Amino acid sequence: MTKRAADAVYARVTDDGSFVAADQISRNHLRRKRIRRNALVRLVVSQPRDYSQWKKAHGLGTYMAINLDDFDQFVMENGKVDSHGALKKLQALSGVECDEYTVTVEGGMQAIVRVPRSLAFDEMDETMFQAAYKGFCDYLIRTYWHDLEQWQIEEASRLVGSGS
Repeated sequence: MTKRAADAVYARVTDDGSFVAADQISRNHLRRKRIRRNALVRLVVSQPRDYSQWKKAHGLGTYMAINLDDFDQFVMENGKVDSHGALKKLQALSGVECDEYTVTVEGGMQAIVRVPRSLAFDEMDETMFQAAYKGFCDYLIRTYWHDLEQWQIEEASRLVGSGS
């Protein structure tokens, strides 16, 4: 677990814009950290991700591995699919949520290397994830499935993902 995830406290926003610990677990965490009433704290605010969106993304990885030759290396001999690996490859190919670095290769030529960022719950809020997912679908439509729309990819991915 990352430090960021370990330090996470869930809070609700009140009508006046204040933050209040959302549950007893969060209150206990604040007590353990010795954070008391009226203490000044620094917040990094993000909305928690929806679990169904995690399933949607991994369904997309499974759908790609089963249906695209460029991703078939993620279907293992036992029939199971490494949907996470397929998503990371899609991320690198599309450039969505990647850091890009210019490196010098043999012969003095320069190349751009894409390093995918984490899409994990504790690393990316829901708004950013939705933008990334749309970017993935846009890339798939441009590159492989010219006649499909995002909703069709989502529906097919959901059907494939429901069996795993």
